[in-house]
Order: sequence, then C-alpha cells, then structure tokens
Amino acid sequence: MNAELLLQHFAKVAEAPDAVVRLRCFILDLAIRGQLVPQDANEEPASALLRRIRAERDLMASRREIAPPAVKASDTIQSHGKLGWASATLADVLLELQTGPFGSSLRQSDYELGGTPVINPASIQNGRIIPVVGMAVGPSTLERLASFRLKAGDIIMARRGEMGRCAAITSAEDGWLCGTGSLVLRFPKPISRRYMVLLIGSPQARSYLGGSAVGSTMQNLNQSVVLGMPAPLPPLPEQHRIVAKVDELMAICDRLEESRQHREATRDRLTAATLHRLNTAPDPDSLREPARFFINHLPTLTARPDQIKQIRQTILNLAVRGRLVPQDPNDQPIWRELAPTELSREVKSARATESAATGLEIEVPFELPPSWAWLKIGDVFDVTGGIQKTPARTPVNNPYPYVGVGNVQRGSLDLSRLATFELQPGELDRFRLLPGDILAVEGNGSPNEVGRCALWSGEVPDCVHQNHIIRCRPKRREIAPYALCYLNSPIGIATMKSLAVTSSGLYNLSVGKIREIAVAMPPLAEQSRIVAAIQQFASLCESLSQQVGVTQAASTDLLKQLIA
Repeated sequence: MNAELLLQHFAKVAEAPDAVVRLRCFILDLAIRGQLVPQDANEEPASALLRRIRAERDLMASRREIAPPAVKASDTIQSHGKLGWASATLADVLLELQTGPFGSSLRQSDYELGGTPVINPASIQNGRIIPVVGMAVGPSTLERLASFRLKAGDIIMARRGEMGRCAAITSAEDGWLCGTGSLVLRFPKPISRRYMVLLIGSPQARSYLGGSAVGSTMQNLNQSVVLGMPAPLPPLPEQHRIVAKVDELMAICDRLEESRQHREATRDRLTAATLHRLNTAPDPDSLREPARFFINHLPTLTARPDQIKQIRQTILNLAVRGRLVPQDPNDQPIWRELAPTELSREVKSARATESAATGLEIEVPFELPPSWAWLKIGDVFDVTGGIQKTPARTPVNNPYPYVGVGNVQRGSLDLSRLATFELQPGELDRFRLLPGDILAVEGNGSPNEVGRCALWSGEVPDCVHQNHIIRCRPKRREIAPYALCYLNSPIGIATMKSLAVTSSGLYNLSVGKIREIAVAMPPLAEQSRIVAAIQQFASLCESLSQQVGVTQAASTDLLKQLIA
C-alpha cells in the first residue's frame, strides 16, 4: 500500500461509512496473505520453524511441563504458496492452550476492589488489556486459582461474544488472572506474539471463529475450534517485518481517524452553533444573517443523515413559533376565523400571558404572535380510539384494510403491508378513516415510539384503524396539515412525551391526553404559508439526503479502487 497515495485521497474516501475500519481490516488481510512485505529467499523457511516447535513441544510434554493438546498437531508440513511460508493451524504452533476457570470457581462474590485484575473479554479492547474496575481478586482467591495466572508472553483471547479479540500479555500484566470467558495461548520462543495477535484479529480468523463458534444468544469457542484455526506462518524475520509494517500503516490509520474526528467535530460545532442561532433568534430580523449563512453552506454542514434530521427539526421548530414566514397584519386572528361550531370552548385571546382568559390550563412554552392562539387538540379535533382487536370476533367474511402501529411513521405512512380485519355491522362507519385525519401512535412503553403522527389522505378506501392508533379528525380540514407539523415538531414531541409518561416509567398516550395537547395555532392563511415553506425545506432536505448518499457511495467506490 502506498501511504502517500492513501493520505492524498483520504479526504475523499473519508465520507465512506467506516472508512478507517475498512482500511484497518484491509491491512490485516494483506498481512496474513503475505502481500504486505516482500519475501526473502535467504531466510529460514517456516517449515524448519515448525519442526523446531514440534521438537520443543514433544520434549516439554515428555517432561510433563505441558499437557497434551486437545487437538493433535499435523504430522506433515504443507506449503502455503508464498515463498518460505507454511500452512498450519494453531495446534501446530502452540505449546499450550488453557481455558479460564469455570464460573463455579470464580464467582461475583470473589471480586474485591484493589486486588489483582481478572481479564475477562470486556478487558480486551483493540488489542490492548484495559482492566475493568471491580473485576479483581484478593490473595486467597489468587492462590486458589494460581494455575490460571497469566505470564508475560502469553496471548489472552476472548472465547465468547465478538470473535478475534485478543492481546499479548506484557510484563505489566504478568501475574494477573485469566477470567472465565477467556483463553490463554502459549507459544514457543521462535514465534512473534505480535504476529499471532494480528493473525487472530484478522478478517480471515474472525470469519473462521465466528462460523465455528456455538451458541445462539452469545457465541462461544471451545478448544478444538481454536486449535483448528488456520494459521498461515511466514519465516520468523518476515513475521517481524509484517508487524513493523502493520504498525506503520495502523499509525497512518490513527492519523486519518484523528483527522476525520477533528473534521466531524468542527462540522458538528458549526452546525450546532448555526442551528442554535436560528432557534434562539428573538425576532425574524435576527434570523436573516444565520439563515443566509445556513442556506449558503448547507452542503458543507450536512454530511451525515443525522445532521439532516437536525435541520428538519429546526425548520419545524421555527415554523411553529411563528419565525419561518412573516406575519400578515391583514390576517384575521385564528379565534375569529373559526365558527363556534368548530371550537369546543370560547377562545377570547391569543396572548400567552393571557392564557387564563382562553381557558387553557397549561404552562404555555413560549409567547405567540398577536394573531395566534393556544388551542387544545380537543378544541378543534374530534379525538377517538380505534377498533379493538379481540380473538372472540365471529368471521362474517367482511374483511377491511386497517392501519396499525407499524404503518404510522413520524410524518409519513408506510402502507406497503396493510393488514385486513373482520368488521362487524356498524364498525366501518365508526372507524373509517377520512382525508385530513391525523393518526397518532399511543405508544408501546418507549419514549421514542410514542406520539408518532401522520396525515391520512385517503390513500386506501374504506380503511379503519386499530385501537393503538388514535384518530384526530379536524372540525375544519384546513387546520390538519399545520397541526401535524406542530405535533411532529420538537415542542410537540416533548409535549406528548411529558403527557405520555406513566407512574411506572412507561410511555403511553390516551384519547384524553391527546385532547389536552396545546397547539400554537396561527391564522389559516399563515398556516398555509407555513406548510408550503416546510414542504419547500423538506424537498431541500430530501435533495441533501440523496446528495449525502451519492457522496458516501462515491467515497466507498473510490476507497475500493484505492485498495485495489
């Protein structure tokens, strides 16, 4: 790999998802396939190294210094295809493989602060050993489990969870204790421990271990699987050259990752500061400068989908506070535009400071423009629950499509999979959806699920809704699009979450709670202008989202070409 070429093009390939992670895997892949450093015909071949290992292991076993392995090493030495390399397994190169103590031997009650660290899989991170606070044992436990103490030169390997995690034991960890979920691998001296760590963490080894591990909930390794793992072995001098080259390239990856993180942090700070200025501008005039900056630099500020989501929420926040479009003094106040039959109570004022006069018994979150009013959902919508699904229904061969929780997303409907439901006489008229209905998810206990709202536009005729979808039917259809924007705005989401929380800590809305949601309602003409502006920005955000996708795809393609 040409490091200068990589650095030259990294700014372009960095937008590819997990670009640095892919590069690290690629480096390890080259290393283990013998394509990272050149071979030297003058070096002792790995076949001779394997013969020396076999002789040393046989001698130590005859002296009973090590136990016989669970899987017998191969009697023949096979060529690898690379000059001087040999095809082997871990059984061919290991002196000893030891499984950590059983859970019954090392219990939670044995742990004590300030003791000797115990190395479990959680302690093995990115090829290093990071002790977990609280996972340590005292002198008595350490003496009882002395056979599981680690030695400098050992390799400790996780045998459960993510496959391929391992680290070399240094003098700093000498004498620490192997934990229950770990394995200890001991190699003869003429083997580079650093090379073996690279090998076990390589994509090839991870693929083998992951495909051979057992367990449906959490993968676990046994000794026979580990001993059977392919271990392509280069000559010892080449092992050291490979380790040195990997260190060099990984250092470059560290620099690339640091550069990427710095760039992303700068972009996040700039985006956050700009959005903050937009959200906190005291009046429309103060919005002009940050808005102009924001629009002019949108491609720079938006390189990830989560940033586009922030933009959408900022636009909605500005819209429902009366800051997205200018007010028109000729617009009639909303409480004068609605007929008495379109309100559930008399609304006399718009001002937040006069909320008592409106009959609105809530703490209003912000002050409104003069022609706006705080109205409860129950003031201008008829709010009802959906049809109850019960197993006792008698089939009458009268199925109708119905909307469930999975069909309602925030701001949109997914009707690709619309179920049907058997209706009884009279239920269609009671639960039928009409254009302009707002559908709200009552929730399933999760704060992220509660209050998703979407507008029904009559996509499917004679469609009903289930009981976990609350229907809000506007008394005047024109108010539905703006009300939907408010409910899906940050203030609307926060309001629904606060109303939805239960004494048990779960989140669920009800018909009564939705009726109490307060909406900052502008004049009808301004509502139309706000919805049109939101739609324009939504189109812009969609274009940005597509642009981000195209950029990431191009970066991924360039990364592939660079690697090739």
